[in-house]
Amino acid sequence: MRTWKNLAIAVSILSACSAPPDGEDDPRDESVAISTDGKADAFGYAEGSADAIGILKVANQSILSDLTTKVKITSQAAKKIVATRPFATLTALDAVPYVGKVTFAKLDAYAKANGFVTAPCTPTTCAATATKCGTVADGCGGTLNCGPCVTATDPFQLDSSRPSATRQRLLQPFGAGETDVSGGTFTLTGRTRSACTALTGCSPWVEPSSVSVAYVTYSTENDEYVSTPYTLPTAGSVELKLDSASNLLWIYYNGNDLSIRCEVTDMTPDNLSSPIGNLSDCEVLNDSNNLLWFVGTYLGQPRIDNEVIIEFKGAIYADGSYQIVSQLASDIGTEISGSNDLNQFAITGQLK
Repeated sequence: MRTWKNLAIAVSILSACSAPPDGEDDPRDESVAISTDGKADAFGYAEGSADAIGILKVANQSILSDLTTKVKITSQAAKKIVATRPFATLTALDAVPYVGKVTFAKLDAYAKANGFVTAPCTPTTCAATATKCGTVADGCGGTLNCGPCVTATDPFQLDSSRPSATRQRLLQPFGAGETDVSGGTFTLTGRTRSACTALTGCSPWVEPSSVSVAYVTYSTENDEYVSTPYTLPTAGSVELKLDSASNLLWIYYNGNDLSIRCEVTDMTPDNLSSPIGNLSDCEVLNDSNNLLWFVGTYLGQPRIDNEVIIEFKGAIYADGSYQIVSQLASDIGTEISGSNDLNQFAITGQLK
């Protein structure tokens, strides 16, 4: 009987000796639950998370005395950590004897209280920084590539080095059976100057400037010309219309109750692969389809200078971008005089 009682006491003493004190980890501790898929469970930490990075910083960077007196982990755990580090993962740290849930919790608390844990960084975007091309810092130590930068072209100068679009390219926005579709949007840039003479040339351009056109009629009742002005839009919508009966495609640049309408001829199946070439057959119309002009004055009355309508030169390039420019007197071989040399505008954009 005494033998059994002594054995029970011995087992009790051994059990008490092998159990760690409250607040310490058993050297045979179970592994802390660590998630590798970015999700932490009830008491675990996700590898690579801000918390995980903070825990590893404290374990890898703290001296032995700080681990015991400041982080307040056991001396056994601290010595094993110092002897085993550096640690690249929480799994490696968790494999150290005497390191378990309690040690992890203390490392985590110390890391958060002492600036070892930083909030995850969300990189910015090209749109958020209003960067349209080139590279820009992402705010998290990396770099964003916002696409190639293309040297801005002069909207008033056609690029003869670029290939022309084919007639087939103009049909790209059309669905089966469609004859009237949207072609996207356009930008109109205007410029003006104050004077031009054949002897002394022209004053400098002021751009961008608002450019006006007008519808001029003659009033027989009052024996005078009447001018109805229109201001050209700075932007607007593009409309494409097919006239199969006439083998034409009309391109309308619409805005401010007027249209700049350009005509592409020879829209036949046999001719679709041919390039468009110079897009010069264009005119400015109001919403009643009346032709509009640059207008000057003569003896105090509005007049159409030299009775020359607004003429154009233009190009639709193979990539669908386009430039359409009103021509000056010097472009069309007439004498420098009047408002057709004082006003000019260019339309640019990208067809759908």
